Amino acid sequence: MLVVRELLKSTKTKTKANRKSQGLSLIELLVAMVISLIVIHAMARIMVSEVKLTRSFEEYSNIKDATIRVAAMMQKEISNASDLSVPTTDPTSCGLNDPLVIIGPRKLWTIAYGFEAQNPPPGWSGPMTLYRCGPPYKADGTLDLTASQPVKSVILDKLALSSPWDTVVNSGDLSNLSNSLSRGIRIQFNMQSSNGQLKPYIFGARSAINPLYAFGDQVANGSTYLTTAPSACDDASASRGNTNILNSICYQTFTTHQIIYNGEPTTETDKRQHFYIEPSPGTIAIIGSPLFEDIVYLPNLRSTYTIKQSASSDAACTRASCYVTSGANEQLSLQNINYLIFPDAQIGI
Repeated sequence: MLVVRELLKSTKTKTKANRKSQGLSLIELLVAMVISLIVIHAMARIMVSEVKLTRSFEEYSNIKDATIRVAAMMQKEISNASDLSVPTTDPTSCGLNDPLVIIGPRKLWTIAYGFEAQNPPPGWSGPMTLYRCGPPYKADGTLDLTASQPVKSVILDKLALSSPWDTVVNSGDLSNLSNSLSRGIRIQFNMQSSNGQLKPYIFGARSAINPLYAFGDQVANGSTYLTTAPSACDDASASRGNTNILNSICYQTFTTHQIIYNGEPTTETDKRQHFYIEPSPGTIAIIGSPLFEDIVYLPNLRSTYTIKQSASSDAACTRASCYVTSGANEQLSLQNINYLIFPDAQIGI
């Protein structure tokens, strides 16, 4: 009997052990699977979110890098310009929409930025792409002014479809020489990422050319900046005496301001005469009017000129007599001149 009892006891113990070794029940397995799926799904979403975030960051970083490079190029071109405008139509042969036009001194070059009606071109992602139309760059980083035709090329994509950019020119009142201008511009690129989010990039630029000199450039070029069209200077025989201005351009501008005369408010008009000297003009004699402010714009840097009283006298230049020379191809005899304007300097006489 004792042996039988021990055998039964041993069998019960093994049965309990076997039951324990069989593992989890079906319900426990289902619960565990559900929890695992929830955890895996959450981890997958986190990983996908991290991948999207990484791609979005890389995309934005690439867009920003490209925009910074384009902005730097535009800032350089604008800093060397004498005229800057946002006309309704593109004056170049490229016919770009919503253009920004940059003109170099003496109209040596013209560059237009804008958009085409058909956008984006093949190979670019869009939605809108910015074009540059103008002389190409040489390997040394300078403009190739020998190119016979302007080159049109895409320089930036991923601009918004509805409002790709905003351009605001701060020109000042260029019909008034005393207020002539900062020629600054504020540009805002409205970049659009792949998820449709707009990311603005704003920068400013301005011309570094002497403002008064640039004014002469704009007058001679018939710039749209002028609020009123300048008239030609008075006839030589009428007010300037025997004057040879065949190799110079002269325009008049007028500034009207309020004064008190005999105790009554009235207006007075100041007249300025702008003599814009062409490159290598030869020998020129300009006799300004003692009644007006006469300004001479010279084509070369101040350091290239010798300025003295006359061809035979090294005394200081005066309003009564001033002689400005830069070699045999540029010799100017001046009378009644108030200012000499160079690209990099100005001198009041």
